[in-house]
Amino acid sequence: MENLLKIGRMAGFALEIDFIVPSEGVWRRYIQVKVEVDVNCPFVPGFPLERDHLPDLWIHFKYEKLGNFCFGCDLLGHD
Repeated sequence: MENLLKIGRMAGFALEIDFIVPSEGVWRRYIQVKVEVDVNCPFVPGFPLERDHLPDLWIHFKYEKLGNFCFGCDLLGHD
């Protein structure tokens, strides 16, 4: 849990963690971290996870329930 909170803090202020196991669909299992973010700052797309004796692994953040979002500048308010 401590590591998950650290990961959540990379995107903002981590509030809550939930382990999701849907019965079907593309996402088999994933972790949902509820994070409070400053919407005036660019969103963090993810981070490289360093691993011993292996290449870094890109951990992608998926944001939910956003309004107009620009994938060019990573800000809310326009698309």
